Amino acid sequence: YNYDNRYMLDVVANYYGTSVLLEGDKFRFYPAVSAGWNIANEAFLEDVSQLDMLKLRASYGQIGDDNVNGRWLYMDTWNNGGSYRQALTGVDPAKSPYSWWQQSQLGNKNLQWEVATKLDIAADFALFGGVISGSFDYFKEKRSDILVTGDKRAVPSYFGASAPVANLGKVDSQGFEFDVRWNKQLNRDWRLWGNASLTHATSKIKEAD
Repeated sequence: YNYDNRYMLDVVANYYGTSVLLEGDKFRFYPAVSAGWNIANEAFLEDVSQLDMLKLRASYGQIGDDNVNGRWLYMDTWNNGGSYRQALTGVDPAKSPYSWWQQSQLGNKNLQWEVATKLDIAADFALFGGVISGSFDYFKEKRSDILVTGDKRAVPSYFGASAPVANLGKVDSQGFEFDVRWNKQLNRDWRLWGNASLTHATSKIKEAD
């Protein structure tokens, strides 16, 4: 929604489905909203001819990720391990006619979506007929229920099997990005333009099994 090129609003509603999780968690709803205010178009700034645009904007929302690196991770699976020996000595000991099976994967019926909650606060500007323009963004993300694979799980070797994948990770990230551009038509044949940007971001692991 855009009113008079001054007030802007976006509302997003996502309903995601997946084929890699159990029936109870196959579908989830993730909303997001963003709003903007172009201050340069307000009446109290109409006499500032050098200012083409000054827009403040913010967005907040969630997104889901079902990238669990494989299907059927909620199921226990078994492999044929061959036949047992009937004797422990001898060059070629006889084997039992009965084969044995071993559990190759421990399933996790509580698997769910990874979820990222995102916040962005920003400003866009343009000056002198678009000669100078740029933007500044501050962003923050909280990611939860990150899938930790079996080889990363904190289980002892005598557990006897690979631990199942589980939603045990949490990571917080934040940072900022600044971008400024110069674009000047010098004459009919020459245009001078340039771009500079600066980004800084940090991430911190809050939980990892």
